[in-house]
Amino acid sequence: MPVVEREVTRFQHYLAGQGLKLTNERTSLVREIFAIHYHFEADELLFKMKEKHVKISRATIYRTLELLVKSGMVRRVHLGEDHYHYEHITVLVVVV
Repeated sequence: MPVVEREVTRFQHYLAGQGLKLTNERTSLVREIFAIHYHFEADELLFKMKEKHVKISRATIYRTLELLVKSGMVRRVHLGEDHYHYEHITVLVVVV
């Protein structure tokens, strides 16, 4: 299973444990986040999603980022600016 799809499934399991659902917007956002390989900002995600014609609000992005941080899948990073950046945390799966 590709890494991005594995992370979508992982987030879906986390949400189910919280009594929440994996919406189309959340799925699109997780796919975008795990396709990025650098520190990113919430507003950058909003721009990328709009470019791809995904209808998503700024509030949904911030709420989803908070859920991803709580799940341990994304880390919030303060780089000395007046806002946060984020980075995904990929779990490596070793098959023996």
